[in-house]
Amino acid sequence: MSFRDHIASCNNYDPARVVPLTAGGARIGLLRRDNAAALQRFSDVFAVGSDGVELVASGDVTAVSRAIDGVVDVLVADGCVPKWRNETFDVAPRWGMPPVFRLDRGAVPFFGTRAYGVHLNGYARRSPRTSSTTSSPAGLATGTGSTKP
Repeated sequence: MSFRDHIASCNNYDPARVVPLTAGGARIGLLRRDNAAALQRFSDVFAVGSDGVELVASGDVTAVSRAIDGVVDVLVADGCVPKWRNETFDVAPRWGMPPVFRLDRGAVPFFGTRAYGVHLNGYARRSPRTSSTTSSPAGLATGTGSTKP
């Protein structure tokens, strides 16, 4: 796939192809319709309708996250979600709001939730010791913890 083709595939949003994922009436994600249909069998966690999917699992963040993890386990086994990444994101209606649940990074695209990350890069003023296993040139780091002076 060419770079231009990749950009075109990323910019093909069609609102008719998605339904909102909501919790307590607030949108927390956008699900493709086929992904929403795959959630119908998890009626203890989601209420799936023709115009949206509502999270019905209740409890605190930990309890709801456990319920979602059970769904993700099945979705991974079915090949709907690529694999566990063992890195979670807080799922909330907006940045800075308390999380509704925590979702494994591998499942974020399936549920259409927002995933925020903070990236910090650095430049070493001294030449760090380099290793044959790093691809960074001497003096440059891919992350601040990746070099040792």
